[in-house]
Amino acid sequence: MRLPSKPESLFWAILAMVMLLTACTMNNNEDDIWTWGNYPELGTGPVEFKVVPLDKGTFNEITPMGHMNLPQHPIPTSAGGFQFSDNGYSQPVKAPANGIITAIRYTHVLSPDGTKSFPDYAVRIYHTNTFITWFDHLSAIDEAILAKTGTLKEGWTKTYVPVKAGDVFGKTAASPDQVVGLGMYAYDKEKTLDFINPEKYGPFGAHAVFAFDYFQEDIKTNLFAYIKRTAEPRGGKIDFDVAGTLSGNWIVEGSDVISSPDPWNYWLAFVYDMYYPESRRISIGVELGKMIGKSNGILTQPVEGPAYTEATTGSLPVVYKLADATEGMNSVPSISDIKYTLLAQVMEENKIKVELFNGNIDSPSFTGSEIIYTR
Repeated sequence: MRLPSKPESLFWAILAMVMLLTACTMNNNEDDIWTWGNYPELGTGPVEFKVVPLDKGTFNEITPMGHMNLPQHPIPTSAGGFQFSDNGYSQPVKAPANGIITAIRYTHVLSPDGTKSFPDYAVRIYHTNTFITWFDHLSAIDEAILAKTGTLKEGWTKTYVPVKAGDVFGKTAASPDQVVGLGMYAYDKEKTLDFINPEKYGPFGAHAVFAFDYFQEDIKTNLFAYIKRTAEPRGGKIDFDVAGTLSGNWIVEGSDVISSPDPWNYWLAFVYDMYYPESRRISIGVELGKMIGKSNGILTQPVEGPAYTEATTGSLPVVYKLADATEGMNSVPSISDIKYTLLAQVMEENKIKVELFNGNIDSPSFTGSEIIYTR
């Protein structure tokens, strides 16, 4: 999904569903931005979705998890959802199952050319105390919902609005200049992804699941026909951490990816393309990119270099010759495509050092400018 041109205030606002609340109208003090809520009336466990949020004909693709887009999304994210067809704009969005709308975000995004501003909403629905959905990039909230929430201020408003499966709660983006799809996320507290340190992903991020796996079987079969990814799992994969190897996500040592104003700057990822998992990706975040003047980071693919799991604790430094990469393209670059050289060494089970060079460098060595990363 193409994201709006205005950067989010925090990278993990998408990845981990951080709720930056600016108003409090909910009658549940335990539910805040840092914790899961507690609603005795809801129970626990996942639910089965019985209603597709968008009408047939308004979308032509469903995207899997794993989207990366530097600088704000340098690691595979839980972003998944609907890509619109031509008539997908300003269409009703419906609750997929019974639940409670517990928070709404209101902000504005700019068009790609910076000439237009669009109101932009996100909605969080608790279906149970351990299973929530999250819808991003709406152009409006339904009047029936607003009648219960009151006027929404910029930022987050906590709410308590029960909804039934099929209830309309908002409208899709008003224009391709706002965004070209509807994000639909799901988080299951009873499942935890295989990250070395799940707490680094906030209270929700390590519990991300593919929302479309939870539709009743006949609906799920129809929806999966819209997913271009053919490999299993069809809904994508975002957790590639393997202890003692390069594989997975890394954070600049000593940096704060939770409360820093620019937390996306500090990531580095040895991962795979969201559509073609046989295509390796090395996503170079801002801090490492700045080493060669790439202030927004770069998404790359190895032309040469070992499997990520072959670089292990105690092994010699490894060299990756890198070409630029485009998400969703299963290209096979050649030596002539090499633009960068990356030198990496696994120092400890969850500590590496990395240095990046411009060009195709033979037999590089660390110069003292390397960056240390941890999990």
